[in-house]
Amino acid sequence: FDYEPFFERDSARLLGNIAQYVREGGALAMLGGDRSFDLGKYGGTAVADVLPVQLGVPGDPVDIAAFSPVLTEAGARHPVTRLVGDVGENAALWARLPPMHGTNLTLGAVPGAGVLLAHPSRNAGEAALPILAVRQVGLGRTLALTVDSSWRWSFAQAARGGGNQAYLRFWKAAMRWLVGDPDDQAVLLELPRENVEPGELLRVTARVRDAGFGPVVGATVVGSVTGP
Repeated sequence: FDYEPFFERDSARLLGNIAQYVREGGALAMLGGDRSFDLGKYGGTAVADVLPVQLGVPGDPVDIAAFSPVLTEAGARHPVTRLVGDVGENAALWARLPPMHGTNLTLGAVPGAGVLLAHPSRNAGEAALPILAVRQVGLGRTLALTVDSSWRWSFAQAARGGGNQAYLRFWKAAMRWLVGDPDDQAVLLELPRENVEPGELLRVTARVRDAGFGPVVGATVVGSVTGP
């Protein structure tokens, strides 16, 4: 919603509270519509500082043309956009989903954010316009979906005889990622077995992933072992 009519006089403090909540471990998702992103006048606010996309689009910050989002390389491996386990089948499923009816425009993804879905023909700078982007902000996470018609992945897909499972899986996965499901952490520790004897040698494998769930090469992992 457009925040100004509701708390214009205290907006800096209240929007700052939202940003602080995210940095301290909370989650925030902003979805497209006529009261969000630049249409909601969030450019230059504390909320804009934690989003995975950059605001401040000059002119009309919306494109009403229909389009089908394209799954990116990061989207192919990220849990939010893995609707099915097989990589090829997952890409084919995204390609079959009904098109979106327009999108909010942005200046592109912020550095360090992961772009999971992109516009097939519009660019933001030198890169494709992000449609779905995610970001780790301090201890928290944010997600930006710049369309307001994701419901078409449910109703329009069901009308085609395809059911609504893609829609349900997408939003369930998005919520799991936002709240920090243990399987969706940036750093994963893998052990060969759960129980070991005292003094037994144990090999622990650490996997570090960026916002797009790509491998971070040469990452330094610091940890500690504590007793029960």
